[in-house]
Amino acid sequence: METTELARGEQFNVDTDHTVAVDASVQYATFRPGGVKNRAFGGEGNVAKSSGPGNVRVRNRDFESLAENVAGGIPGGGGGSDDGIGVSGFP
Repeated sequence: METTELARGEQFNVDTDHTVAVDASVQYATFRPGGVKNRAFGGEGNVAKSSGPGNVRVRNRDFESLAENVAGGIPGGGGGSDDGIGVSGFP
């Protein structure tokens, strides 16, 4: 996980799937980038736009990759597949 400290008025954009937490002092909004073509052909997901001051905490992996990485370290987890522990069933 990474923390980005924003100065007053400084902006930071990141995919909403990677946003973990923002300080109460941070203004936070989400939007969908692109136009009709982007939406019609399955472009990017929602983006979180944060404005300082304050801290924004983001994870640098999507949830599925993180779950697979953790599962690989569990005895019998095997990594790469869910091996019956349900990793592939996570949203």
